[in-house]
Amino acid sequence: MSAFGSITTNIDYERDGKQVGNLRLVQSAFVTGWQTELIPVVCLRNGDGPTLLLLGGTHGDEVDGPVALMRLLHALEPGEIRGRVIAIPALNFPAVEACRRTAPSDGKDLNRCFPGDPDGTFAQMLAAYLDRVLLPMSRVVIDLHAGGRWSRFLPSLWLLEGGSDDHWRFTQEVAKAFGAPLTIVSGSLGGDMSESAARRGCAYISTESGGAASVDPAIVAMCEAGIRRVMAFLGMVPGDAAPPADKATRFMRVPGVDGVQIAEGAGLFEPAVELGDRIEVGEPIGHLYRIDQPMAPPVPVRATTKGLIYGLAWLAHVKRGDRVCIVAEEA
Repeated sequence: MSAFGSITTNIDYERDGKQVGNLRLVQSAFVTGWQTELIPVVCLRNGDGPTLLLLGGTHGDEVDGPVALMRLLHALEPGEIRGRVIAIPALNFPAVEACRRTAPSDGKDLNRCFPGDPDGTFAQMLAAYLDRVLLPMSRVVIDLHAGGRWSRFLPSLWLLEGGSDDHWRFTQEVAKAFGAPLTIVSGSLGGDMSESAARRGCAYISTESGGAASVDPAIVAMCEAGIRRVMAFLGMVPGDAAPPADKATRFMRVPGVDGVQIAEGAGLFEPAVELGDRIEVGEPIGHLYRIDQPMAPPVPVRATTKGLIYGLAWLAHVKRGDRVCIVAEEA
């Protein structure tokens, strides 16, 4: 049983074979005073080779990733690979159980807690374990995200710029091997896993596909196929490491804050566009209806930049400042 702060595991990451175990994270609890959170982990190892870290459920209402990883793990055996695969299908386990973005115990966004704190809250301790234990042993991490309950996204990867020029070039090559229809590039959001990965010399790519807290079989299939191509790219399995030429990923960019369209008031949001539409500056993305003023005309939400409608709010209820749309432009 290896330990890091308040986290222990019965997984021996250096042992060959297929192991199924848990991370055991001890924290204070309001009722019982002492609670152990069990986070399932699967490790497959077959001799020397690269390590691929696979994560789902970093946000608990993003569920395509956990399903894709469980499907992959049902089929994958150690004899098929060279190196090591470490998979945590429901990383933020209590949040996945509760179908909410954050863990109920601390309400913190795990992907804004890096590099973490071994003596902190649940999310901070988990981030510290990833930063100090799992990321340093990994060549590539694939973190499967989606739109959650709030929004929907076109099937894509999201790359956050960072690290040396060589590290960034390698990350882009990994993204090309994964082969999502779109690869969106943006600056770091601050405190996210990609920053820790860059410091540890680990390439980080994340999906940002689907949403509405539902499972889309096409996106699950995209994730499975993309992971297997990355494994081939790393030399972990035989096979073609590139998607078909007509399926090559298209690199795009979110142009900073201008690409994130927000509501300037509260109400019910009625979209005027669909995912994949193109929009010009000033065109309406949608309209806000005031439920307390049924005869008031709807307020248009207008685009402040032109480009592709990449992400769109799913829930109609919005408050002032809520994100309603993300627009991407050619990289």
